[in-house]
This record gives sequence, structure tokens and C-alpha cells, in this order.
Amino acid sequence: DRKRFSRSWTFNVGFITAINKYGMNQGCIILHDVDRLPKAYVPYTTCDVPTQLNSEDDQYGGSVFYPAYTGGVISMSVSHWLMVNGLGNVYRGWGKEDDDLLCRIRLNQLQRRFNVINRPPRGQGKFRSGREGGHTKTDYSQEGKNEQ
Repeated sequence: DRKRFSRSWTFNVGFITAINKYGMNQGCIILHDVDRLPKAYVPYTTCDVPTQLNSEDDQYGGSVFYPAYTGGVISMSVSHWLMVNGLGNVYRGWGKEDDDLLCRIRLNQLQRRFNVINRPPRGQGKFRSGREGGHTKTDYSQEGKNEQ
């Protein structure tokens, strides 16, 4: 199979599976990239608003990739994930599903500051990369049109 991986689809399936098994009364649902490793205390139980927990990432010089970056480790309540309708399933490879998530958060008026996701207080978002090199190539085309 030469299709690129769909991170969005696997998250959405995992989310529905968890809700079906454990119910709607869960605390925070964390979308956690496997290659993001916490270096210190991280407030994994923070989800009153959607929060990007990896706000001080070594891979990006102790910051985020760009100001509106919404990837890596995201904490949201079950109701927030339902409001934004999960992640967009049209993306293959890595990229754009994070930007799409910020758009969904904005459309549902779930962020505290315009154009950025909430982030924890300084010192509580320290992460490092657990892998060398970059991600697989990103494919921005629509589902079904990007098979190679």
C-alpha cells in the first residue's frame, strides 16, 4: 500500500472507540504525537479550553513552530472534540490537519486569544523530540486524489 498515513483518521477512530468504551464523562482527551516527550511537569488534566501542551518544544528552540501552530500535544474536553468534529480526514502525511484544527477551534469560539491556541504557563510545556530528522512528506491534496 503506497498511501500516506492519515493521522487524523486514526485519531478520530481512537476517539470514537474510547467514547464507546468509557463513556462521555471522561476528563481530557489528549492528542499526543508519539515523538513528543515531556521534560518536566505537564498539566495533562488541563482542558477547560483547548490547550497545546507542548508550548516549549526543544525542536523549535524552546517555543512553537510558528505562532498559530496547533500540533504536537493537544488537550481538549470530550465536548470540545465533539464541537469541532474531530480532525479533518482529508489530509495524508504530516501537516495541515493541525492548521485545520485551529480553524475548527476558532469557528467554535473556543480559544482565549485570536489566532492562537491556549498554552500552559511558562515552564509547564517543556517537551523534546524523541526522533531524529523530520516527518514524512506532507500531501495537501484532497482524500482519494493524493495516492502515489
